[in-house]
Amino acid sequence: MTEPIGKGKKGEDVWIGDIWPSAEEIQDCMKYAMDPKTFQRLYSNLADANPMWTQVPSVSGQVYNWPKSTYIAERRSSRTFPCSRARRDRSAVRASWGSSATR
Repeated sequence: MTEPIGKGKKGEDVWIGDIWPSAEEIQDCMKYAMDPKTFQRLYSNLADANPMWTQVPSVSGQVYNWPKSTYIAERRSSRTFPCSRARRDRSAVRASWGSSATR
């Protein structure tokens, strides 16, 4: 809000308010975001919609294979719980949040 986020084609400052959608623009898009048929059509099979998804490297199995990273790291406590206990503990936590959190 206090500094421009970039420059336009003619060298003029571009501010976040210049590109931020209005409440009306957001509301116009929400009708599509809240429509289950549209959501299912767009996101039910991303690999067919964009074949690049199949090129994203991934691992399989019950436990995530944590890479060496300074950005994201495994919590220390998750190393001490076996899979079945961690799953049971997550279920207990969700249950303690109440029914609205488990939907």
